[in-house]
Amino acid sequence: MRTIPCFPPGSSQIAPGYIKTRPGEGALALAWWSQCTRRNQPYVRLHYRGRSASLTYDLLPADRRLSPEARAALVRAFDGFARRWGIGADAGHADGLPAELGEPLAEFVAEILRQNAIDRTTS
Repeated sequence: MRTIPCFPPGSSQIAPGYIKTRPGEGALALAWWSQCTRRNQPYVRLHYRGRSASLTYDLLPADRRLSPEARAALVRAFDGFARRWGIGADAGHADGLPAELGEPLAEFVAEILRQNAIDRTTS
């Protein structure tokens, strides 16, 4: 029987600016999305699957979008480490990351989004 994770999660799952999840913790990720919306902060999720990880970010909860500088930094980071990746104006995903690089990359992405995301109303 599968248990539904409670929120807030254990402190080992929350890192500055992002959440770490494993398979079966989709409800936890959804609760993190709600938390980000309430706090007006970007959503960043590091999801582990065995020896690999995926990283998802979304600026919609913060009503922001990527600046050109942030986009360039994320392209360089994802292109160097992910097997597959895609970046939109306000969301992105990288898959096939080596698990040992997941946390440093998630910290980097959270910091880039915190520093370089711009309001949607800004041209």
